[in-house]
Amino acid sequence: SGVVQFRTGETGVRDSDRERLEQFGKWLTQYAGMMVRITGYADPRGPAELNQCLSQERAEAVARILQASGVSPERLLVVAMGASPVDETRSSLDDYAFERRVQIEIEPVAATVAWAE
Repeated sequence: SGVVQFRTGETGVRDSDRERLEQFGKWLTQYAGMMVRITGYADPRGPAELNQCLSQERAEAVARILQASGVSPERLLVVAMGASPVDETRSSLDDYAFERRVQIEIEPVAATVAWAE
């Protein structure tokens, strides 16, 4: 699995992350039997509706880069989780950076069927 971090309130993928995602997308084209789950999150600050939109837009931004790199959209499952659950061990504003993310997981196609059920 992999993680792409985001700045507060932003949905754009940084250039360094874009390059990694493009390479990952090209690698994925060699493995048609793999599905990709792309899960977007926001930090717990702000209204729930805004956090849901941010998490969706972040996940979709990552999915678009993978598609542009040759990965079929049928192999991508995009999920928006809204705000991450609060981690009580994190106490500063800097710690929220770990919550503003998109998590990428790959699974064999057979395991992915259960996601849709």
